[in-house]
Amino acid sequence: MPTITLSMIVKNEERYLRGCLESAAPFVDEIIIVDTGSTDSTVAIAESFGAKVFHFPWDGNFSHARNESLRHATKDWILYLDADERLLNGAEMRALTPSGSVIAYNVSIRSKHILRSGTVDQVNQYQRFFRRHPKILFEGVVHEQVLPSLLRMRKTIAESGLFIEHLGYGESLEKIDEKCLRNSELLLRQLKKDPHDYYAHYQLGNTYGVMQRYDEAEAHLLKAVEHDRNVSIRGSACNILVEIAMHRADMDRAEQWCRRSIQYVPVQVMGYWFLSGILAHKKQFDEALQMLDKVRRNAARPTGLAHDLSIAPGEINYRSIVCHEGLANTAVSAGDTVLAHAYVSKAEQEGIRSLKLQTIGIQTAMSMNAYDLALERTDFMIRNLPDESVSQKERFVSIRKKIEAMCVA
Repeated sequence: MPTITLSMIVKNEERYLRGCLESAAPFVDEIIIVDTGSTDSTVAIAESFGAKVFHFPWDGNFSHARNESLRHATKDWILYLDADERLLNGAEMRALTPSGSVIAYNVSIRSKHILRSGTVDQVNQYQRFFRRHPKILFEGVVHEQVLPSLLRMRKTIAESGLFIEHLGYGESLEKIDEKCLRNSELLLRQLKKDPHDYYAHYQLGNTYGVMQRYDEAEAHLLKAVEHDRNVSIRGSACNILVEIAMHRADMDRAEQWCRRSIQYVPVQVMGYWFLSGILAHKKQFDEALQMLDKVRRNAARPTGLAHDLSIAPGEINYRSIVCHEGLANTAVSAGDTVLAHAYVSKAEQEGIRSLKLQTIGIQTAMSMNAYDLALERTDFMIRNLPDESVSQKERFVSIRKKIEAMCVA
């Protein structure tokens, strides 16, 4: 079993640090914390967990601080966390038995992001668990990562099934704005130093997107799409460009970016989810349902994107209902009762029911003399109409009596 160092950098994290260390300390062999200037109880909390604390003056570069923490690590493998993160399945990390060719593991990071457009559940993939090696170092002034050095080593980056919960983006919009402003300034400084750092272009485009500075975001994201060698970054950049196109109400352009993202990264949720909504908006309901099937299948697989979405089953179900209702309504409008009946029946086979679908289904079943099916659908309506819909329930009770009479006749 490999030994593990928990590596962290912190500053004034007394609010979060204890919870982070409680989640990870039982599964590691040493804790190395680099403090960049705390004035609260952060250091005392770290020391209460047996951490070795080192002090490092903040110089505006996150990689420098991270690499200082690596310099003090002594164990075989490195797990790195932020104070506002929680390791969700440390026992699984401890049980990993990497082969000699595995240099690092992908780890999924779940986070709730508060945005001006609403709250989204995001899933990111980063190489948070890797071998201690002098050639593995962090790069980038912000959104620092070890991936470039891992790729240069030409060894295997394996999937792990490990999950980290990130709490920091679920704070107030004011806090998010502060982080975005700080990050954008650091990224601009990085790009001034190296205009061809396309990962920095991607991150700056992402940051500007959160800030709703869409024209600036687009310019940087386009550079990432065209030049970054990592398909994960290109696919994620395309998905942010989808959101920008949708903000401009350019659904055709949004669809093009969706399809390009999916071409880069077939195993993802975000691109298929966006595309399902765009196709539903265009009344291309059959293909929209195919995209929703992709969303369901890929939700259970490690994403290929740098930044992906986690979609609640209820949201997927609601959009599926909208698509099935659209198909049935289109058939009814065209006067094709048989096709409408087939659409409602297909939805039922998939476990999809709604008041609108069942209403159409009652009508189509009656027209085809399928009285037992009409009764079943009427009973669904009576059971599921809200209690306050008294007149509607009475109407369907009346319809039920008529159908029963027709059965007797």
